[in-house]
Amino acid sequence: MKKKKLPAFKTVIELARKAGACEDELKEVEKLGCWRKVRKHKRAPYWACWYAYNVLQGSWPEAEDIIMRDYLVAIAYICKIKVIIRIQDPIWE
Repeated sequence: MKKKKLPAFKTVIELARKAGACEDELKEVEKLGCWRKVRKHKRAPYWACWYAYNVLQGSWPEAEDIIMRDYLVAIAYICKIKVIIRIQDPIWE
């Protein structure tokens, strides 16, 4: 199965800004300028988890390989995204 590509870099930044992302963090991401550099950054797992929770309000399969590089962020992602959001879904009521 072919892995989906991440969305356009600038689109992700715009959506994160609209969702209230920390401006300092956004500036750091913007300085990197492309996905290739962002993926290598030590804060990338946190950024991807934040985006999934606050912008997508659900899982982000295309970025899970980034998220899983940091086990604490991975646990937060699993708890916040995979469990809490699904429990809040009306289908579970």
